[in-house]
Amino acid sequence: MRIAGELPSIKIMNAKIKNSYATGTVYTNNIAGGFVGSVDAWTDITKSYATGNVTGVIAGGFMGAAAGGVEGALNILGRINIENTFATGNVFASDKDDRLTVAGGYLGLGVFVGELNIKNSYAAGA
Repeated sequence: MRIAGELPSIKIMNAKIKNSYATGTVYTNNIAGGFVGSVDAWTDITKSYATGNVTGVIAGGFMGAAAGGVEGALNILGRINIENTFATGNVFASDKDDRLTVAGGYLGLGVFVGELNIKNSYAAGA
């Protein structure tokens, strides 16, 4: 599975990202996020933002997918904490006739059975 983002994918157990930002445009025919493409379990992201435009089959202004991949789907009982973050870029779903396309201003797709906590975070793009 192809995943694109300024940080393509976080797969490190107990990853902690703080005071970070992404400003570039992200374009892919798969999962795309302005800050991070996908996040698997046990991750903390705080005081971070994304300002670039995002286009993908599954697209989110800040994050493309929570537990977005085969590995993530198998590790669904973890915890993702996201706090004090924002995304201001425009978000577009790729036009694919043979696939479901999804776009969200902040999060493209969340398939997560564990704890997914998003606090004090927003998206302001179109």
